[in-house]
Order: sequence, then structure tokens, then C-alpha cells
Amino acid sequence: MPVATDAKFLRGKGRWSFGNLGFGLTKREAGPSRPNALAPGSAFSADLYRQIAEMPNDQFLAIRNKVMARDPADPLVQGLQHSFYSKGCVNVPDVEVTERMLNTCLQQDFRYTAGANVTGGLGTPEGQADKKAADDQFGKTMIGISGSDFTFAAANLADADYVVTPTTGDPLTSLSQVTGE
Repeated sequence: MPVATDAKFLRGKGRWSFGNLGFGLTKREAGPSRPNALAPGSAFSADLYRQIAEMPNDQFLAIRNKVMARDPADPLVQGLQHSFYSKGCVNVPDVEVTERMLNTCLQQDFRYTAGANVTGGLGTPEGQADKKAADDQFGKTMIGISGSDFTFAAANLADADYVVTPTTGDPLTSLSQVTGE
């Protein structure tokens, strides 16, 4: 199974980090941040978003790794890397997070970031349905990995994360635009 190429397991802390959680990593190690006004994410067409969001997790991770390996000097790539940003599994209840669990969190974080932009966020019926689908996908995958149902935790701890964030450029419509292939 592929692993996130930009993740680091913090020994002694029992957590995975992408550097953006402040565990003494440098800004260069931290990588992209959540999209914001100074560092907007990419816009996705609804069809492309759904195609990526609903992929099996190993396929999603392969796409994400390709995005994260691209040269961020290109503004398009910068936006993509911000859209694929993840803070890891910070809302998962107090368990040791395995690589497979982390990979599931990466996909949910993408869905929360890009999905809210495509649907208009939780203030719309489409946004509420997409967040529920993301939480259900997350919970089902976690059950298969850990034997525990994390759907409740996802649904109740992450509402603040499913928000519209700044984007730049025309909506991307194909996987080749995302991967650069």
C-alpha cells in the first residue's frame, strides 16, 4: 500500500505530522498550508472533485503523492498542494494512528477542503450531503482498519473544518491537470 510521501511519524508522540502541527519542524519541512487568502487552493470542477473524492484510498493516495512531488514553483502546483493539504488525524480519538488510518484522514481532509468549495459549504444542502458522504467514507474505511466506528467522531469534531477556502484559477477538469501527466 502506498504511504503519504510527506508524512513523518513522530516517535515518542505516537502521532503522524506533516510539519504544520508545530512539532519543531522547519517551514520547508512543513509544506503547504490550508488554503487561505495569501495561499489559495485550486478550483475543481464538480465532476473532477467527485472522481478524486470517491476513489479507493490507495488510488487517491497515489494521486496525492504525485501532486505533492510536483515543483511548487508553478502557481498551479502551489494551489493543488494547498488543496491536498492535510493536518493528519488530529480528530481521531485517542488511539495510535497507523499509516492506513493516516491515509484515510488524508482523503477526508481533501474532501473537506475541495468539497466545501465545490458544494458551497455546510450552508447548502449539497455541502451537507457531501460532508456526510465524506464522514461515511471515513467511518467505513476506519472500521475496516481498526474495528472501531469513527463516523461519529468525524461528524461531530470536524464541522469547523468543512468550510469554503480561497481558490485561484479556472476549475480543473481532468486528472492530467492534477498530476501533470
